[in-house]
Amino acid sequence: AGDSHEITLSDDRFEVIGTEIHLKEGVSLNHEEAAEIDLEVTVTDAGGLSTSESFTIAVEDVNEAPAEVSLEGNTVAENAAGAAIGTLSIVDPDAGDSHEITLSDDRFEVIGTEIHLKEGVSLNHEEAAEIDLEVTVTDAGGLSTSESFTIAVEDVNEAPSDLELSTSSENLIRNGSFEDFDLDQGRWKGFESDETGAWQDQNGIEVWDNLGRVSASDGDQLMELDHGHGVDSISQTVETDAGQVYDLGLDIRERFSGGTDTVEVYWNGDLVAEIDPQSTQWETFELQVVGTGEDTLELREPEGESDSLGALIDNITLVASENTVAENVEGAVVGELSFVDPDEGDSHEFSVSDDRFEVVDNSLRLKPGVSLDHEEAAEIQVEVTVTDAGGLSTSESFSVQVADVAEPEIIDVEIPVNTGFQTKYFDVDHSLRKLADVDWSADPTHQDVKSDINYENSANSFWEGGSRDTFGVEVSGNIEVEEGGSFEFFLGGDDGAVLFVDGQEVINHDGLHAYKTGTGAIDLEPGTHHIEVRYFENYGHAGLKLEWDGPGLEGRELVSAPDMADAQTISGMPVTLDVDLSAVEPSDDTEISLEGLPAGSIVEAGSLTLTVDDSGGVDLAGWEGDSLQITPPLDFTGEVAADLHVANPLENGSIQNGAQTISFEVNEAHIEAPSAELMGGFHASYYDVNHRLRELDDIDWSSDPTHEEMVMEIDYKNSYDSFWEDGSKDTFGAKLEGKVTIEEGGEYTFFAGGDDGVALFVDGEQVINNDGLHGFRTRSGEVELEPGTYDIEVRYFENYGRAGLKVEWDGPDTNGRETLQADAPEQVAENGTLDIGISVDGASADASIVIDGLPANTLLVSGDEAALSDGSPIDLTGWDLDHLELSPPPGFEGTIEGDLQVSDTAFNGAEVSSSNTFTLQVGEPGDVPPEEGVDVLEIQAAQDALDSGADTGWDADLSDVEPSGDQGGDVMSEPVLSNANAEITVIDTDTYERVDW
Repeated sequence: AGDSHEITLSDDRFEVIGTEIHLKEGVSLNHEEAAEIDLEVTVTDAGGLSTSESFTIAVEDVNEAPAEVSLEGNTVAENAAGAAIGTLSIVDPDAGDSHEITLSDDRFEVIGTEIHLKEGVSLNHEEAAEIDLEVTVTDAGGLSTSESFTIAVEDVNEAPSDLELSTSSENLIRNGSFEDFDLDQGRWKGFESDETGAWQDQNGIEVWDNLGRVSASDGDQLMELDHGHGVDSISQTVETDAGQVYDLGLDIRERFSGGTDTVEVYWNGDLVAEIDPQSTQWETFELQVVGTGEDTLELREPEGESDSLGALIDNITLVASENTVAENVEGAVVGELSFVDPDEGDSHEFSVSDDRFEVVDNSLRLKPGVSLDHEEAAEIQVEVTVTDAGGLSTSESFSVQVADVAEPEIIDVEIPVNTGFQTKYFDVDHSLRKLADVDWSADPTHQDVKSDINYENSANSFWEGGSRDTFGVEVSGNIEVEEGGSFEFFLGGDDGAVLFVDGQEVINHDGLHAYKTGTGAIDLEPGTHHIEVRYFENYGHAGLKLEWDGPGLEGRELVSAPDMADAQTISGMPVTLDVDLSAVEPSDDTEISLEGLPAGSIVEAGSLTLTVDDSGGVDLAGWEGDSLQITPPLDFTGEVAADLHVANPLENGSIQNGAQTISFEVNEAHIEAPSAELMGGFHASYYDVNHRLRELDDIDWSSDPTHEEMVMEIDYKNSYDSFWEDGSKDTFGAKLEGKVTIEEGGEYTFFAGGDDGVALFVDGEQVINNDGLHGFRTRSGEVELEPGTYDIEVRYFENYGRAGLKVEWDGPDTNGRETLQADAPEQVAENGTLDIGISVDGASADASIVIDGLPANTLLVSGDEAALSDGSPIDLTGWDLDHLELSPPPGFEGTIEGDLQVSDTAFNGAEVSSSNTFTLQVGEPGDVPPEEGVDVLEIQAAQDALDSGADTGWDADLSDVEPSGDQGGDVMSEPVLSNANAEITVIDTDTYERVDW
């Protein structure tokens, strides 16, 4: 006894306090885990001896609250009534315990272990995408646990609904009850204007406010329509929907019984109603008007009723009629569509059962260009369907009322159309000497259409009210050739005139002169051809006439345009029409259109110039008729059938209606491409002299020429004209140099005729001396020539009067006496220079000329222009092509094969071009060049010295070459070729004038 002990336990959840076994602090047992626990207790004394004993601890069962509630599945589709949400799972330590489940939201219920929406209950995603639901589980012992769950409401596509068609109920009239005028009660006042800007007035606006116990029908204030002694009116402009029918309402009463109280109602200037109230009590008058987009309502007192006592007016309203459109209005708006779609942000498409309608920006309207007819149907049923992006839809039927509109009387009028020549007149405020003195690009003073060109030669003007002096005329158009061949044209004029056919000049008798007729011939193929005549009048009589003669014509007759039945033109050129609108008398309100034209056509009507787009039509509003030109595009040929429409509203409301089909044929243009050809011949140098001449030596032949060109022959008509374009007609000289090759030797006779002096040289030897002042006369000279090439030089001068020059020859190589022709430009010596010209035929002044194929370092010179070839084409546009110097590269021998290219714009605007090849031999084709005439003429030593430089190129330094003799202008002092065996005889002949020129 008295020993001490230590007690240990086998389960560390337990401890011994004193002599009691306890669960440690914070430790408890769970009956459901173990209903009994075996516990071994060991007692050890101080001496280390111990004993153990096992005990069974019984764990009593005690009720516990459910430990856990979970939900498997928390998503439900919207609109699904009674849908299952998910399955509940409950964890309760008390096995077999029973439970009661309650939910925080009474829209839900628990069936078994599943949460459901109650029968007939559904959710809406748009109202709530998520719902918080608290679930409470209570066991049989009354213990419970709760858990909150989030239920996701899935968005499901829903069909649109509640589709409606409505119109605005807004009153478009501002200040329609006149309440915005500042006026004391019991008073009246005349206002000069409406400060709100709503009403515009004439003679002011008289407003009453309970004056004399007269109450307004709406509000406190009203208006009397008779403020002054003039015709009073008020008006207001409103914005409307085009084609929408509007209900116009006005409250009107008499001021005094039996007074002058009529009110005229105008809509866009048209009188639509005359209202004459028959009572001093307010009456509401209603009528309908049609919106056009911007409209003006005017209330006016009639003429003759201005006595300062007018009708009283109040409560003016203008409201859109429900689902009503006016007949005959294209694209009219019916109303605005609205609907409900629970799906926010969903997209929608509309369809309409009647394909005359469409929906644009939720507006139900007629399609562009579509109108309705009240007489065909006063009411139309249309079904409109709206479909969302998911394909769900709703439909609704609507009634569209078609309002009967008083239709204007249509008066058909004839629109005569004829074809002819476009004629432009240009009044000029200065004297004229030639056609170029008229600015043909200016706006014409007057225009008209002529069937022919036949102005009587008189002192009268060519056009009504026009100038009698100093004017120009341009006539252009198309003619028809039925049978091809050569046609001669006769152009008479006082003063100058010129004729072009298909862009080619056929007759030119420009300048000041009395009435005279010029002629010209041209070959024309069957078909359409374009003519143009330009004419000017200076002072005195004026006349112009164009005739022709040729195949298919019955002798000489006026050139006339085809009539309307045969109207025709060519691609790119206008057909000219004379449209008579006098029966219509066009105004600013007249509608004129032309439809059915090829896209790209140009239409000129008065001051209008319009290009036809893909629609094929143009608007000619503002045109007053007369000249109309239609130019088809360059790439168009075939028949054109266009429709001209004219609608002219009259003051009485009727409409003049004119329609005319304009048909014409567009044919392919007869175009000849321009050409360029390398031209040799005689190198002509002209010298303009500012003093009188008596002999050839009066001209400094060593001076720079005024002009140079190449001519194939020396044959200048004896006349008062100059030898070169725009050149001097008096006191000038001409030097012509060229080569002539003889194939058959023998005696040759040369003839040199001139007015005035002329001399001819062969290889520097004078053969003919016809020097001095004289009329045209011819002298000759004979010379024995062997086969070979000879230099020919002719010198000539003109003093005053006529000027003419002609050189001929006769010999073994000729067919009798004939004009002397120079050699063609086929060969040039090595390191030599060739005089050439370029003859351009059928090209305009704006044509592009290019030479190609010249070897690199070929030098080309014309006047102040020069180009050194690099082997690529050389542009000669703008050069003087009458005379060029071509120098092949130094040391070059062989053949140059090149071509001349011409690009131009034809008379109808078409781009045309051509290429012409040429061949030049540089040096002799053999090793040893043949000597030129060595058996005929012996070259003098001085000439030998000059010719010793024949192998020197154009770029060599000639500064060390010794001059030989006198280098002056006297031909007799020049080195000449002589031949002891050649016999040269000068023979004088009689003087005569060439009557065949």
